Amino acid sequence: WPQINGAQSACAGDKIDFSIQNGFVSYFWDFGDGDTLTSTGGNIGHIYDTTGSYTVSVKLTNGCGKSKVFTKNITINSNVPIQNFNVNMPFNNACPGDLVFFNISSTGGGNLSSTYKYSWKFGDGDSTSTIGAGTSHIYADTGTYTVTATVTNACGNTMTVTKSVTIKTNVQPVMVPFGTP
Repeated sequence: WPQINGAQSACAGDKIDFSIQNGFVSYFWDFGDGDTLTSTGGNIGHIYDTTGSYTVSVKLTNGCGKSKVFTKNITINSNVPIQNFNVNMPFNNACPGDLVFFNISSTGGGNLSSTYKYSWKFGDGDSTSTIGAGTSHIYADTGTYTVTATVTNACGNTMTVTKSVTIKTNVQPVMVPFGTP
């Protein structure tokens, strides 16, 4: 049977992404905090404003008009650590002036919230902050740079990781399929 996928716990103010099997006519979501939503797909996000324990339910209705309800218990806390993550680069063959892309992915199989704050230092004196787990940067000179990414959740907890990027001369262009980490 389908089950609701999503984080077991989060901070108040962080978005939780829930998912369940697609292919039904309607999905009636009850987030257990007074908010409800009807959708036509099995992916939805929700932000809880206050700490507490909640039961998320989704009523799936098929084309025959038959329904089944699935539930998941979650806890919204005031202190949730950030799970481990990596900084990824689609390719590490870049010359000065090339746009270098970076993104963050979880190493624990879970998702990093799209409401987390991501702070980036590129090792050349430039930095930026984003809401969302990706960014890009142009390096002006050759060399090896240490990229530092710091993730902050709504509880104020942080985690930092680093990755080296080497900017070279005489590098052949590399095409990477869309969506490759």
